Amino acid sequence: MNGSESADSKIQDLTPHLHNIFSNIFWKIKERGRNIVAENENGYVSVVGQALIQPILHLVEKLEVKPSVPPNEVQTGQRENGYSLAIVALSAMLFESALNRTAYVRQEEEENRKPPDYFKKISPDKNAAAEAEEVFAVRNVIAHNHLWEGATTWTDDDDGLRFVGPPKLREGYGDKRHVSVIDPKTRKSRILGINMFPPRIWRRDAYIVLQTVAKALNVIETMDRRYFYLSPNHFRFQKKTLTFREVTELLSIPKDV
Repeated sequence: MNGSESADSKIQDLTPHLHNIFSNIFWKIKERGRNIVAENENGYVSVVGQALIQPILHLVEKLEVKPSVPPNEVQTGQRENGYSLAIVALSAMLFESALNRTAYVRQEEEENRKPPDYFKKISPDKNAAAEAEEVFAVRNVIAHNHLWEGATTWTDDDDGLRFVGPPKLREGYGDKRHVSVIDPKTRKSRILGINMFPPRIWRRDAYIVLQTVAKALNVIETMDRRYFYLSPNHFRFQKKTLTFREVTELLSIPKDV
């Protein structure tokens, strides 16, 4: 056997051993990778509430660019109405997200759970719960676009558009909560005085809803920070960095009309 054949023979003898060595190294590395992943695992729950706050504040900034447009008996301006409707709806969604996380942490995820009823059940602050119920009622007015019918007339004085007679809510709109919350004479909520006739919703209603949601979120956080820990988080508003509650406290609520 010459030198070349001897070398080939030795390589062939080593091949199974080398295969075993590299195979062992490969599986050890792979197993270590699994352990690292396991050590870094964290639970994840798809709660979106906090992500809504900055967009809500952007809408408030847009609304604040122009003077408020108080409604006449029938409606406010379209721009005033549109931004205000969006703020109210998103604020209610923010609070519902916080309640869903609360129920998750408390392991109380009942089927067909209604957010305002759940908050009434767990909240130590019954006034905050009653106010929050009105927020959800007006959210439904917007989300389901409650339809009213009525005859209107135009006057040349400062009153502008007026109803000839009280408008009627179309059959099929509203529910027991709506009936319990609304004052039929004013078409506003009984406690907070929020307009429940959709075209009249303006920044006054939006800001009251924001302050009410901020108050309710604070109730949840005070109960247990694990539920919805919002207070350490800051957001940009009018070139300042503030907490959500600080922003709501800065809002100037216009006089009711």
